[in-house]
Amino acid sequence: YEAVVIKSRDQGETWERRTWIPPGYSWFFGFPRATRLEDETLLYPLYASRRDGGCDGLLFRSTDAGETWNLHRATPRIGSEWALVEVAPGQVLGHIRHGYAWGDPEHPRIYTLEIWSADGGKTWTYPVETRFQGYPNHLLRLKDGRILCTFGYRRKPMGVRALISEDQG
Repeated sequence: YEAVVIKSRDQGETWERRTWIPPGYSWFFGFPRATRLEDETLLYPLYASRRDGGCDGLLFRSTDAGETWNLHRATPRIGSEWALVEVAPGQVLGHIRHGYAWGDPEHPRIYTLEIWSADGGKTWTYPVETRFQGYPNHLLRLKDGRILCTFGYRRKPMGVRALISEDQG
């Protein structure tokens, strides 16, 4: 598998395709959820299986509008489906789906982990478990500075739920 970035330089008239294959990995997966930071840095999270059998949370990071990308190992294998939001310049909050019972939404160990970066996504804190369950998450910084977290709730009654943080997550 390879990472693919498709970019237009002429308002969508033509498109360029660029690919990367992370060395040492047999597969990786991500959702089209790149996050643009205030300084124009782009962050694209994914998770991957190493050829030695382990798994990692990875992050592609670009500081030149996607011309070049650097790959960072952000976390040991802890989950999938990242959501990122910049809560203050260079300070990034991440939520990661974590669970051992794929396909079983009633399993008690499917929850969200929280991680932080204070340097624009170069390094990350150790993940900690949140007090809510649901996936996938989406994080959005509102105009007034509050952080909105929406997520699918996969237990009865099923639906979409939302949390609001008034202290930057």
